[in-house]
Amino acid sequence: MKPRTLTGIERAIRRSWSEDTCAPEDRIGWQPGNPARGQCGVTALWSTTCWVVTSCAVRPRRRAAR
Repeated sequence: MKPRTLTGIERAIRRSWSEDTCAPEDRIGWQPGNPARGQCGVTALWSTTCWVVTSCAVRPRRRAAR
């Protein structure tokens, strides 16, 4: 899936959350009803990776010489 809208990005981030990706100190309180608990690290990693990949892949076009 390649998210291209804010809704798509949010959906992808939420799908990446689980008890396995929860910070160890928050794992005891993690529940499917509150999947965002302890997900700051994985969310930051995911969003930073997407930003780097996107910004490295998009390069401005050069104008053709006349």
